[in-house]
Amino acid sequence: MGAALTNYYDLEPETLHLWHVDVGTDLDSRYFNLLSEDEKIRAGKYRFTQDQHMFIKARAVLRILSGHYLQKDPIHIRFKYGAYGRPYFQDENSLLFNVSHSEGKAIIGFGKFTEMGTDIEKIKSDFNVLDIAGKFFSQSEIKSLTEIPKEEQNRAFFRCWTRKESFIKAKGDGLSLPLDSFSVTLDDDIKARLIETKWNPCEKENWKIFSYVQNDNYIVAVSVQGNVQKIKYRNWDEVYKRYNL
Repeated sequence: MGAALTNYYDLEPETLHLWHVDVGTDLDSRYFNLLSEDEKIRAGKYRFTQDQHMFIKARAVLRILSGHYLQKDPIHIRFKYGAYGRPYFQDENSLLFNVSHSEGKAIIGFGKFTEMGTDIEKIKSDFNVLDIAGKFFSQSEIKSLTEIPKEEQNRAFFRCWTRKESFIKAKGDGLSLPLDSFSVTLDDDIKARLIETKWNPCEKENWKIFSYVQNDNYIVAVSVQGNVQKIKYRNWDEVYKRYNL
């Protein structure tokens, strides 16, 4: 690997590392061989090839990257799961991670001593934005969405959706936390924050939301608890090709 790559895995407590992964058209067989037996079984249950490849590559890259951060053989890394299915490292308490993928793209976040949740979504327009928002968003979010010009509502919807999903994943409460029980901003691609939580008016002070558009078709959000100041972005496929990992 060499010294040139070492700083990629120097993770400071106030920084998150967010890795972008692109499935592409070909799947390296080495990815599948890194998976555990139960992961291989899970991969085989996907109906569509692209979804199967996405799971295999995302999980294998998670193992490879985790191996570098933890200085362990990727094959020997073991996971445990919270009450609502959120994964953690079985033998590591300080390094936390989260994974999200959508239609050929994935993001993998790493941080120390901080709860985090990630979400990436492909921006679509083949549905009724206000109808879906009315079923899942808070009243303040619905109001904000209706005040945005109609031609911009799809993008605003996915700003909101990714931020809410990332927050739920960071909380680790799964579907037990209703989407309409908290509110986020949705009027800007970059500027994002948690506006309120109905169960505790002070909790919003403990969280930060980072949001950005990866390209014109995908939007990303990361929710973190604690004193995180910045995110360092990495591209897995560029690193993979450059250093022949």
